[in-house]
Amino acid sequence: MTGKMKRILKKIEEFLDAGRRKQEKQRKKIVQQLLPLRKRMKAIKRKLKSEGDEAKREQWRKELALIKAKRKKALQVLKEIRDSRKE
Repeated sequence: MTGKMKRILKKIEEFLDAGRRKQEKQRKKIVQQLLPLRKRMKAIKRKLKSEGDEAKREQWRKELALIKAKRKKALQVLKEIRDSRKE
């Protein structure tokens, strides 16, 4: 192939791969958000163990449930991205 044909094919490939780049960008963003959520979950679990006041414990449980739901949703999206790449 000539150099011009290679450049044209490369541009076509980049155009067709735009969705994949978008997914990769989304995946990186989600991964960056997961680590602080995990750290926050661990911190809340430690506070739950040491907290004596039942009202505060209930508040921590609610926050923990919310963070778990966010993490679960993020992990589900990551799995969907990974599965769509395999297809």
